[in-house]
Amino acid sequence: EREFGWDIIVTAPSVSYEIVRNDGTVEKIANPCNLPDPNDYQELREPWMKVNILCPSEQVVGLMKLCNDRRGIHRNLQYTTSDRCEITYELPLASIVTDFYDDLKSISSGYASMNYEMLGYEPDELVRLDILINKEKSFKYYCVTLCPSFLFVGLCPLVICTVGLYPGRFCTVRFCPGFINFTS
Repeated sequence: EREFGWDIIVTAPSVSYEIVRNDGTVEKIANPCNLPDPNDYQELREPWMKVNILCPSEQVVGLMKLCNDRRGIHRNLQYTTSDRCEITYELPLASIVTDFYDDLKSISSGYASMNYEMLGYEPDELVRLDILINKEKSFKYYCVTLCPSFLFVGLCPLVICTVGLYPGRFCTVRFCPGFINFTS
């Protein structure tokens, strides 16, 4: 901002999704703003990854909890030596791109490592979360999230405001005041 005089907008990282339109065509959506009305498509698919984690054996429980909390599906646990193991999970890419690696390193005190590969796109109960500021849609804060977990998408409990759950359902959640400027 200081170097170029540009206004910086901080947004959450996002991934590309696939929609299957009513006529059967498959289309990639890179931005949640481009997601059409739910009546215009049959299903919304998200990318899933196969994740291999190598870690010390005493940190297996914490790392498995991390993967389970991120909607992971446990596939394998193999002890490579008496004090090291490999954990295999399937995880949605959206659960990995935010802060998964930081949490992995924090839980393992820096000793765990991971690699991942694309498995494909899987359908789920995904919705677009519309953020309303002063009753107006703020397109730059839209995100795609799992329907039951829409209240836990990086929101912290300080200021109460209204959030629209696409299409047309609303709820009240809390935001950090430094994240969004509110007008009354």
